[in-house]
Amino acid sequence: MQSVGVAVLVLIVLIIVLERVFRVARGSRPDLARTVLGAGAHEPLMVLVWALSFRGCLGFIVGAVFLMPTVTALIAGLFGDQIAREVERTYSPIDSPGLDVPVPLAVWEGVKVALLTILSTCARCRSC
Repeated sequence: MQSVGVAVLVLIVLIIVLERVFRVARGSRPDLARTVLGAGAHEPLMVLVWALSFRGCLGFIVGAVFLMPTVTALIAGLFGDQIAREVERTYSPIDSPGLDVPVPLAVWEGVKVALLTILSTCARCRSC
């Protein structure tokens, strides 16, 4: 459950950061379009900007939904030791506890599982 919560937070932060980047990029040269297209192009241009912003936000949300299993698998790799500890405590209380995996190795294993998740999703989709 922790990995799902952290994955949701990571995706929310990613969406907010990308939205801020697009907002800064869009507002960096506000008079450029008016200079190039003329003063009468302001209203159609604002409709186009709104439509592209709406499409971009919708794309972020859809992308977050499709990336949710991948990000969850990546984050779950960081909680693998806690999961293993609980399983060992519940099902093998007599045996000695296992050793924790070093963080760099846990991150690497999480990345590999996330890549496998992406590949399995693409293999099922077959639209690429």
